[in-house]
Parts: sequence; structure tokens; C-alpha cells
Amino acid sequence: MDWFPQASLVEFEIAERQTLALAEAMPAEKFSWRPDTARSVSEVLVHIAAGNFFLLAAAGRTAPVEIYGNLAVTGPDAWQAFARRNDELEKTMTEKPAIVDFLQRSFQAVRESLNEKDGVSFDVPHMRNIYMRLLAHAHEHMGQMIAYTRVIGLPAPWHDWRPDRRTT
Repeated sequence: MDWFPQASLVEFEIAERQTLALAEAMPAEKFSWRPDTARSVSEVLVHIAAGNFFLLAAAGRTAPVEIYGNLAVTGPDAWQAFARRNDELEKTMTEKPAIVDFLQRSFQAVRESLNEKDGVSFDVPHMRNIYMRLLAHAHEHMGQMIAYTRVIGLPAPWHDWRPDRRTT
């Protein structure tokens, strides 16, 4: 399974690069915008970062104590406590600088995990499943942020590679 971490990292870095570009290009005053009853911009971005830490914890990595404290429960109660904390973060973390930092930290933690040579065993099927979920989750919500950006009336913060669709 030597190929899996590297292939995952390539795909993950696409989601990381584009999500961070979207977060950084989004004006701070738009972080509270939401379509109808869906998550707001800030809630989606926090959800991505919190999801990264949740899935890394499922893979045996320790979540940042300064954000998650010492979740002193085990088994299913631990996952419920983690999910409650993530829900709380989505509602309370609303400032752009803190959210961008949280995203960057979570993306860095994922990259470190994928680059670790002696840490995760990708020969274990459930580990591959966790990392596949992590990739799918990152790309899913990156797409959501692209849609939000367009609905708000902002361009994607990168050039379209298709010459017939370039605006600049």
C-alpha cells in the first residue's frame, strides 16, 4: 500500500489549496452568509477543519488539546463528545482569521499524517476507508464553497484553465 498515502496526498492537496483560496478570498463580512437553512460560510469552513480532526482521531491521531481539551471519555461516548465539540465550534468560531488558521492547522495535520512513514498502516482496510472519507469530505465541502462563492457573486480565486471561459 505504499502508493495509497502519496495518491491520497495529491488529491488532498487539491482540496486544501482550493478551499484555502476560497476562504482567504471570501470577504470577512460574508462569513455569516448562508443559503436558506444550510450552513453559513463560516460553519462550512469550520466543519471541514473539524471533520479533518475528527477523522484523524478515528485513525488514532491526537486532536489539538487547546481546541478539544482532553476528551476524557472512551468508546462511543468519545465520538459523541467529539461530535458535540465540533458542533459547538461551528456555532462559536465565526471570525475569519481564526477559521482560516483552524483550516490550515487541520490540513497540515492531514498532510503530516499522510507523510508519516511509520505511523498509519494503510494495509489495514479501515484505515484506507478513513482516509478515503477524509478526501471525499474535503472535496464535497470544497465544492459547496465554490457554489457559495458563485451564488454570492464572487469569482473563484483561480483562473479557469479553459481559454473559452477565462474572464481575464
